[in-house]
Amino acid sequence: MRSRELSSDGRIWSNDKWTRYAFDIAGACAKMSKDPSTKCGAVIVRSNRTIAATGWNGFPRGVRDDMSLLENRPEKYPRIIHAEMNAILSAREPLDNYTLFVGPMPPCARCAGAIIQAGIKGVGFVAPDRLPEHWEHEMRITADMFHQAGVALGYYGTPESVGWPING
Repeated sequence: MRSRELSSDGRIWSNDKWTRYAFDIAGACAKMSKDPSTKCGAVIVRSNRTIAATGWNGFPRGVRDDMSLLENRPEKYPRIIHAEMNAILSAREPLDNYTLFVGPMPPCARCAGAIIQAGIKGVGFVAPDRLPEHWEHEMRITADMFHQAGVALGYYGTPESVGWPING
């Protein structure tokens, strides 16, 4: 994939310092996750380039971050809230026409639905050069949903290229 970024109104531009800043914030959010297998972060940015909300993958507020649950996928998956959803749920304002930056994986189809319903019009993401096989179908659904809803989707680069830890 070729690196490109999204402006907050959905236009593509090249290596803008504000886009890099948004991904740096999303990367800092990813470091907050207690998930031992994948640390994801997200930031929602207003059209004036200020931050509306942040999120990372983790259990809901008030639910114990018990490592025995985080390390047990059948127990973890029903409890975990993805970074994109956490950012949307943490926002205290309408998100119409805002841009979401996320990584180190693109949004899943369920998060794509929430992004669309929230009115977000641009999504920039970092992801590995090759997605895990079980994610390829999911990403096709996500891309199709965004296309139908008019949400711009842009790839920024790999987690390593922006200095993100993938795990740990």
